[in-house]
Amino acid sequence: MKVTDIAKFERQNPSLSVNVFGWKGGLYPLHVSKREGRAIDLLLINDRKEPEKTHYVWIKDLARMLYKNSNHKERKHPFRRCLHIFSTEKLLEDHKNDCQGIDGKPQRTIMPEEGKNILKFTNYHKQMRAPFIIYADFEALDILVEGCACDPRKSYTRQIAKQTPCSYCYVVVRCDGVAKAPALYRGENAVEHFLASLQVELVEINEVFRKPADMIMTANDFQSFANATDCHICGEELDHDKVRDHCHITGKYRGAAHKACNLRLRISSDGKYYCRKTKMMKKNAQQRFRWSSTIYEVMTGP
Repeated sequence: MKVTDIAKFERQNPSLSVNVFGWKGGLYPLHVSKREGRAIDLLLINDRKEPEKTHYVWIKDLARMLYKNSNHKERKHPFRRCLHIFSTEKLLEDHKNDCQGIDGKPQRTIMPEEGKNILKFTNYHKQMRAPFIIYADFEALDILVEGCACDPRKSYTRQIAKQTPCSYCYVVVRCDGVAKAPALYRGENAVEHFLASLQVELVEINEVFRKPADMIMTANDFQSFANATDCHICGEELDHDKVRDHCHITGKYRGAAHKACNLRLRISSDGKYYCRKTKMMKKNAQQRFRWSSTIYEVMTGP
């Protein structure tokens, strides 16, 4: 009888649960029954003289055959599906649900405890707008490339033109919408000139970060702070740790907040700031600079 016919045999004998294992340096499952019944474990071996012939051998005690698979010295409880060894019947039963999983695929399902089953957004500091944004746009010239015709046996792609950056323009915008005058450049080495200009802008921005603006409050701001009952950052009720939150770039009052929430919105003054895509632009800049429009955000470092 072939292993593929075992399921048919089980349907004809519903009181039996037949499991077939192979051997290759150790026991491994070939057919694990999905039926509940009298378990019969068989070992399928090949005839040494005629390898195409196979024989079934009855495994009288599967636990004893797998005894060396575990350091547990008492009675072992193997699970036929994965041949894992368990020291108690309870551990085996607990493992069955996980190993059989959903639709026969192993999966452990763990439900959250009462009181810990609600997910809430807590990274409120990540809602703070970027202090500065640099909007940049490049223009490039299509320079024709002369060369021999491609070999159709190797490739059908032929380079006909190369884009060479010739000019750029960018504008630095502060978080409150105030923008510097646009910076425009036309000429050779546009990419290198652009990167150098960005470094100058970053130095100026870092200076702003190192000197936080003092808080500016109007009469309405004082009244709003006095009447505030909820933190404008996390939305939770305010207590004795109520403080004034303001923008360190413009000095504008933003609202009442918890002390902890306010501290998490602080801009670092260690000077570790970077410009998105700067590293990529520095690496093979001429070859990889192909954007018609890109937005750069000046972010605080880790």
